[in-house]
Amino acid sequence: MHGKHARPYDTVEPLAEDLGLTIDTSCDRDDPGCVKDVVEGYNRSGNILICWEHDALTGIVEKLGDRDAPSYPDNSYNIIGTDPSPYSDITAKTSEDCPGLDN
Repeated sequence: MHGKHARPYDTVEPLAEDLGLTIDTSCDRDDPGCVKDVVEGYNRSGNILICWEHDALTGIVEKLGDRDAPSYPDNSYNIIGTDPSPYSDITAKTSEDCPGLDN
């Protein structure tokens, strides 16, 4: 991992290890179409966690089908958006409740 890929990877690595999952790093940071293809190709039950540099999340959400995708604040690194299938609307925005980030 290098540069802007490292932080999102480091964020999800402990969870992936605990769940015995492999992290998919096949998409370039600036390729929301690739993320859409991966999401559409997912054929299992359960949720998909997309952890990305916050500057690119709006483009990913738009590519998935949300016509009113939210902008993410430049100084927030702990927002979790829930975008259930068919991925046309973020239905919830929550926080990781990280000490020092939220309070």
